[in-house]
Amino acid sequence: MSQPLLLQVVFNWARNCH
Repeated sequence: MSQPLLLQVVFNWARNCH
């Protein structure tokens, strides 16, 4: 996982949407 930034963004958005 050289670019976990995208994963973090997606997770952040998903959590924010909740």
